[in-house]
Amino acid sequence: MSYSYAKKFTSWSFSRLGDYDRDSGGCPAKAKYKHLDKLPEPKGDALVRGSAIHELAEKYVMGEGRVVPKELKMFAELFKKLRKAKKETPDNVLVEQMWGFRKDWSACEWDDWTHCWLRIKIDITFVDNNVVEVIDWKTGKFRPENNQEYLRQLDLYATGVLIKFAHVPDLVVRPKLVYLDHGIVHPPAEAPIEYKHTDLKRLKKTWENRTKKMFADTTFKPEPGNGCRWCHFSKAKGGPCVY
Repeated sequence: MSYSYAKKFTSWSFSRLGDYDRDSGGCPAKAKYKHLDKLPEPKGDALVRGSAIHELAEKYVMGEGRVVPKELKMFAELFKKLRKAKKETPDNVLVEQMWGFRKDWSACEWDDWTHCWLRIKIDITFVDNNVVEVIDWKTGKFRPENNQEYLRQLDLYATGVLIKFAHVPDLVVRPKLVYLDHGIVHPPAEAPIEYKHTDLKRLKKTWENRTKKMFADTTFKPEPGNGCRWCHFSKAKGGPCVY
């Protein structure tokens, strides 16, 4: 069977690349159906719940409500700390940031549909002198077998922060994933992963190489695997895919 398509990808995000990349559990055909054809996917209960909890986290840090919501209780002290810092030094706690970058890695608006090449969404950026903590709220399970994917996500957060805070000397970036349902922080506080300005050139090159295949693709050939069982575009679920 011959596969061809007139459109190509011109921009990416961590989730979009994950939908395309087989190493991240994705498939080129799935990415095409979802992002180029814009075929709808049903929103499962987990996704709806995750969005609701993210909204609770945002509102609490921004000062809404009097007590930490029960869904956030496992990290009550962290939320209180962020809320207090947001009130006392608003510019040091950035909430629900949406950053855009051109292909030359210069910053642009998220909704610059002509020039934006990369979009990064960050739940919390907490600045303390020259240290920037990046927090991504997670619902659901922490899966050790997905560690490589987690590390890639931390890499991308660090890339964005290193660009955005290029003016800060001796910058140290500490991104982490916080699993709200299970009280897990990855990497743990006693063994943080740190990034510095000297890492930026390597990170940029890594992402340029990692996205190269997606941007060059014009066929979007399906790559069947275990993920087909859950793909809403699969033949078994009545989707357009041949698998």
